[in-house]
Amino acid sequence: MSVDSPYAHRAWGTELNVEFPMVSDFERTVLRDYDAATSDDVPFLSGIGKHCAFLVDAEGVLRGVWYPPKSGGLSPVQEVLDAARALSG
Repeated sequence: MSVDSPYAHRAWGTELNVEFPMVSDFERTVLRDYDAATSDDVPFLSGIGKHCAFLVDAEGVLRGVWYPPKSGGLSPVQEVLDAARALSG
C-alpha cells in the first residue's frame, strides 16, 4: 500500500511484473489511522508516508506492526517476512 494513485500502481505493476494487487491510500486515510505519516517537525517532509509494515491475517486481524527505527531506514524486513511465514503455517 502506498499513497500513490491506482494509476501509478498499475504502471509500476506492469513495469515490474508485480503479480499481486497493490492498494492505493491516495486519500491518506490509512496513513493517518495507523500513525504512519511523518510528523510536522520533519522539515519539508511532514505528512509523507513512513516505511511501515502491518501484518494482517486472512480474517482481517492485525497481527503485527513495525515502524521504522527512529534513526531512519526501513522497518526490519526479515523480521516482517519471518512473522508472515509463521502466520501462514
